[in-house]
Amino acid sequence: MNGHLGRFALALCLLGIALSGNPAPAAAAEAAMSVSLPAGKHKAVRLRNLPQGAIMGVAVQSSGPIAVSLLSEQDYRRFPSVQDPVFLGTVGRKLSFTVTIPATGNFYLVLDNRRSEDARKVKFLIRAQRGPAQQSPESSQPGAAPKAGEIGT
Repeated sequence: MNGHLGRFALALCLLGIALSGNPAPAAAAEAAMSVSLPAGKHKAVRLRNLPQGAIMGVAVQSSGPIAVSLLSEQDYRRFPSVQDPVFLGTVGRKLSFTVTIPATGNFYLVLDNRRSEDARKVKFLIRAQRGPAQQSPESSQPGAAPKAGEIGT
């Protein structure tokens, strides 16, 4: 992992801590990054210790088509032969999606440029918050789940 991804991994680790079952309420946590994605390669960012039920929104911008997936640790070990991705999609220029984390654990955001002969510049933003069952009564707000169109605004 290069230095930029290392710093981003630290930010994502803090994001996981903010979403954990700590008694202090956390409305949301977010992290953003830009990466160069070489032709024929993929990069993955580990999202550590995400709690079951956390709501995660991701917005991706790319200089050209790439595949994007959110994988459990088990599926990431099988990459590229994944069996049950949490999310799998293609980015032309922009893509936003929101998922609910299905189980507590580590997950991987995979940016996949293996099918291209051209490098890509990729920017992404991850915004996460506790799911309704994880929030304390003081921090619960109706409609608090991020919508794909609201990510990064």
